Amino acid sequence: MQVRFWGTRGSIATSGKDKLKYGGNTSCVEVRSQSGTLIVIDCGTGVHPLGQQLVKEFNGQVSGHMLISHTHWDHIQGFPFFTPYFVPGNEWHIYGPSGFGPTMNQALSDQMQYTYFPVSMEYMAAKLHFHDLVEGSFRIGDITVRARYLNHPQLTLGYRLEADGASVVYSCDHEPHSHACAMGHGNITGNDHEHAEFLAEADLVIHDSQYTADEYETKMGWGHSTYEYAYRMAQYADVKKLMFTHHDPLRTDKQIDAIVKSVHKRVGGKNKIKAEAATQGTMIGIKGNSQTNKIQPVSVKPVRDSEVDAFSRPLTALMTHAVLLNFGTPAEVKTVTDILKTDSIKMIIAKTADEIKEAIAAQPVSLFVADMDLELFDLDDVVGAIRNRVDTGGSAVPVIAISSEENCTETQPEELRDWIIKPFSIEYLRTRIRAALLQQAGKWVRAPLIKGEEARLAEIQRFGFMSKRNEERYDRITRLVSSYFDAPICLITAVDLETQVFMSKTGTAVEQTSRDQSFCAHAILKREVMIVPDTLQDERFAENPMVLSEPKVRFYAGVPVCMPSGHAIGTLCILDTQPRELSEKQINDLRDFAAMVEHELAREKVSLL
Repeated sequence: MQVRFWGTRGSIATSGKDKLKYGGNTSCVEVRSQSGTLIVIDCGTGVHPLGQQLVKEFNGQVSGHMLISHTHWDHIQGFPFFTPYFVPGNEWHIYGPSGFGPTMNQALSDQMQYTYFPVSMEYMAAKLHFHDLVEGSFRIGDITVRARYLNHPQLTLGYRLEADGASVVYSCDHEPHSHACAMGHGNITGNDHEHAEFLAEADLVIHDSQYTADEYETKMGWGHSTYEYAYRMAQYADVKKLMFTHHDPLRTDKQIDAIVKSVHKRVGGKNKIKAEAATQGTMIGIKGNSQTNKIQPVSVKPVRDSEVDAFSRPLTALMTHAVLLNFGTPAEVKTVTDILKTDSIKMIIAKTADEIKEAIAAQPVSLFVADMDLELFDLDDVVGAIRNRVDTGGSAVPVIAISSEENCTETQPEELRDWIIKPFSIEYLRTRIRAALLQQAGKWVRAPLIKGEEARLAEIQRFGFMSKRNEERYDRITRLVSSYFDAPICLITAVDLETQVFMSKTGTAVEQTSRDQSFCAHAILKREVMIVPDTLQDERFAENPMVLSEPKVRFYAGVPVCMPSGHAIGTLCILDTQPRELSEKQINDLRDFAAMVEHELAREKVSLL
């Protein structure tokens, strides 16, 4: 891969004769794989000269992808000035964290409103695709992207890019979880250890380093790392090369040089690593793959990873649960409650151990936020009570612990995912709660796109299957199948790139769902019956919104229905709200019913031709 820095400052762009070496533009990094996949990370003021360079290099016609870590001003202020967006024929995919509040599209559009900017996004002639992300992974061309939440007062994602046998990690903005680690010493445990795992053995880590350890005492809670922390994490993670970035706008070239030299001496000791401050204009070739003269065309949609993907989903299922709060003074509780209500997050306030257990018994809980200093309960008992609820399927519920002490995670249960040290801001707590809920929203597996997807989608569009509803010849089959199998719901589905529609349905009033929630998107991957005896025991579906909320699917059996060409348009499937099994005869009978649907599809194709 080839990496080039176009902006390395944090907070606000700066200039001056004492800031020429490291430059004054805010965050922007360009990455190209050997095959020519182009990714821009963050959209600070550095994206303006990058856009000018790309237009010049490719005579205006250049398409690619942009990963945005978060929407704080210094990371998006260059967006309206990126020239490739204004060139007809260009196509760009834009990714960033979302899930509560505005989407990435809305957030970027807002800064171009009349009050703030003379030109609206409508004037951008390129084709723009916006993707809201949560923690997870996906692929862009030949580059695998892994997104992970960072520790910042706003939802922020770090990105790990892997291609050509190399790996690059972009971690900006991120604050140490431990005060001791921020100082460059102390044990690396809990969330800091998880952060190090995200960096592990990377060829290049680009890490937020806005402050020094001495400055951090007055900057706690502002969401940024120290040079000492970045260096220590890179050491611990066995990183091959570290680049300090997000330089404070007040920092001069000489000051940055002196800090880097000092950190090498004080933190590195005998175990020094390759570490330097990122300079605007620096280009780094990794693994010798620096010949990237041709940008590859942009795919219509990135190929999804086979694991939990990073594309954001609706939070409907989580919103039926509640956040259980055992925290703080009445005034603090009221402030947190008022803020979380704006996110439509349901909360239960429990002040005693008995109230906590009563709340858990009364309804499902998605998250437990607990003040460990109060010592009102046994955490293992609370976690066990949550797990024993029938509707959790034995699933763990994450715990955010609040305490005045550090490094307390070593003896705590695995459910303890986050440790917040007092004092902290309410905005910071809000972000940690958001991140914890969004992490859970990502815990079901979306089906990958199948081989030959473009041809399959073309056939679906050609014959208009996505617009078909309630034709009697198909409804007759679903009624018969529902009765034969004593199944509450029977569907004939069609699955396209984004949506699953019900061509025919019995037992539900719902007309369609997103493909992300679709069981049938998994079923069409193979030409055989897919049976899920108990969804709560299947990691692909245990936290799917259709399982956790209405229609609360506990059993699924689906057979792909195919056109004569062999392309599966969707399935004939049955669903139940109770776990069950099918006999071999029943499985064969379901295949026969699916063949009846295929017969009708073939007749329809002939009549249309």
